Amino acid sequence: MKRRIISGIIVFLAAGVILPWGGARAETADTVVYDAAEFEAYHNRTREEVGRRYGEAMYAGDSYINGDSSSYYETAYSLEDPYAAGKLTEDTHKTMTAMTEFYRWLVGVKPLQTVSVHSDKLQAEALVRNFAFDHSIPDSYKPEDMTQEFWDYGAKDYIHTILARYSTPRNAIISWMNEGYNHSLGWDTVGHRYALIDAAVSDVQFGYAGSIAIGQEKAYENTMEVPFSAFPAPGYMPSDLVRSSSSAWSIQIDGEQITFADRSSVVVKVTDTDTGESYECTTANGKLQVYSSLFVFVQPVLESGKRYEGNWQVDVTGLTDVESGKEAAITYTVEFFDPTEYTPSYVKTVTADGIEKFIIYTSAATTENLKKMAYALPDEVTVIAENGRTARVPVMGTWILDEERQCWVNQADDTKLPSDITDRENVLTKCAVYYEVSESIYDSYNSINIYPRTPKAGDAVEISVFLSLTNADASAIFQLVPQGDGTYIGKKRFDSHTSTEFQVTDKGNHLYKIPSIQKSDAGEYFSIFYDSSETRAYVSTQIRMMTVQDGKQPEDGLQQTPAGTGGEGGGGAGAGDSGSGSDPQKPDTEAGQDKKTTIPKVSKVSGLKGKVKIKGKRKSLDLTWKKVSGAGGYQVQISTKKSFKGAKKTAVKKSKRRYKKSNLIRKKKYYVRVRAWRNYKTEQGKTKRAYGKWKMIRI
Repeated sequence: MKRRIISGIIVFLAAGVILPWGGARAETADTVVYDAAEFEAYHNRTREEVGRRYGEAMYAGDSYINGDSSSYYETAYSLEDPYAAGKLTEDTHKTMTAMTEFYRWLVGVKPLQTVSVHSDKLQAEALVRNFAFDHSIPDSYKPEDMTQEFWDYGAKDYIHTILARYSTPRNAIISWMNEGYNHSLGWDTVGHRYALIDAAVSDVQFGYAGSIAIGQEKAYENTMEVPFSAFPAPGYMPSDLVRSSSSAWSIQIDGEQITFADRSSVVVKVTDTDTGESYECTTANGKLQVYSSLFVFVQPVLESGKRYEGNWQVDVTGLTDVESGKEAAITYTVEFFDPTEYTPSYVKTVTADGIEKFIIYTSAATTENLKKMAYALPDEVTVIAENGRTARVPVMGTWILDEERQCWVNQADDTKLPSDITDRENVLTKCAVYYEVSESIYDSYNSINIYPRTPKAGDAVEISVFLSLTNADASAIFQLVPQGDGTYIGKKRFDSHTSTEFQVTDKGNHLYKIPSIQKSDAGEYFSIFYDSSETRAYVSTQIRMMTVQDGKQPEDGLQQTPAGTGGEGGGGAGAGDSGSGSDPQKPDTEAGQDKKTTIPKVSKVSGLKGKVKIKGKRKSLDLTWKKVSGAGGYQVQISTKKSFKGAKKTAVKKSKRRYKKSNLIRKKKYYVRVRAWRNYKTEQGKTKRAYGKWKMIRI
């Protein structure tokens, strides 16, 4: 790449094209500004390209399955006698090299000239460091039954230069790139990082055994073509690849183009362009370390666990342009973005409307009940990709009970997957939704009650769900309609997220109202409840039968369950009913209004505030508000729509006056509203509930 000075500002001539360098940023006519935005390495990059390359690196190895360590090896390792270092598959080496290559491309330096291959020495070094995690380890850590020869081969005269533990082979690369620790441990430690992305490095070899990953730079035959490289990289930078809590930022300069006369004269300024806030890093204030060709400086400090967002500009002064002898400056902007929607991925998990596992009390987990429940599983499954993306995919048959594996199985149509999600591990060929049989006494109280159980067509019916898990905030009701041949038609009838006739009772139970029952509502019912932030749901210990009558009730006035229908599910009804603390034949509230009763006024919520926390690809909300005098509790709604259409109402106890919601999508804005309520008695002694006005904020 050639360059020349025009009016005191350097411009590059790359492949015969003059790239203007933003000379307006120069402080004087004698300053040469190196602007990364105009480097050929970063010029014209897009989010789509960065995301695509990231995904290609993540899944470069065909047999590399994250979480299944056996897939890393062609020959297994052993941490017991007879000890064995093992041999990694070519795919594992390929993936570790591919991730390294992605980072080298991202920061703008030349690719490696080789791919990692098996090394007996590196594997032995990785194995013995499962017994002592350090580069240099003494003989005192050698297992008594390990031969001295084997120990010495792995522990002595080691050739590795980088070391990590408790990461997968692929994620070890990410960990090394994020080395920097924190202020108490030495924030400027980036040796592992530059073993991977130093511009001169041309060959890196890897080993992995047990929980230990190691690497060695074997050659330095590359040359640096850009004036400087940086991490986090200039331009579009995937936010999930930078740990704000531990990863120092760094710049490597090409000493043949940029130099400095005095370390103390170098100043690095970091600016949040969204807020305009900035800080300076110098050797004097202890926020900058300057080496011969490397600047390491303190990263912007965010809340614990939070990821970078928006744009951050880095400006470096106190430099000299080698060719002209003039003052030089470095400038670049890092544009952090969530790469999830741009990164191809593969199916990792299947859920039934977000539920991965159903918890069923032992007395209810009969074969008959489990087969019935299969009919209520959805016609579509929600698939979760390895990178966190989700999609809905239809199943191709009926759900079949597999009691040996404790699950229901089906086949989903992988042709309906989005183009950027594949089923490379064949999860959808035999997708499974699991259940767990519980012996916990708490789960024996999980009941569903229907009042009345034999209504006449047109009557109002109430179905209540008792929740033994006190932090559960969601529930659903399923209907099973017998077909007379031993099969059922099953479907979800009610859901606390979407049902308009849903409320939480004073006792914390979930109540669903059917204002006018129809003949089609007859059938068997069971319920589930769960915490919205979890993927486990708790199933009722009963499957209740509801019979809808055309004419009068039976003369004796008793509620009847037809014989042979299995109306009580698999037993456990007594335990479940007694746990509700109320007569199972009586509802928690009555339907209807008493117009003669004066309804009390409930004040509007005030002081509503929301604090956002970011963790990974998700965010959570911590809501607080002021106490409303006389309130019996509060309702909370969260939605991406200002109309709150379809948003569930969540009950909050009056003593808490706060609500936490997790697993929200990081980039979305949410509308939040809260209102207070209080109970009152009608003249007939019925319990009713009055509500205050909603208080809404946008977060």
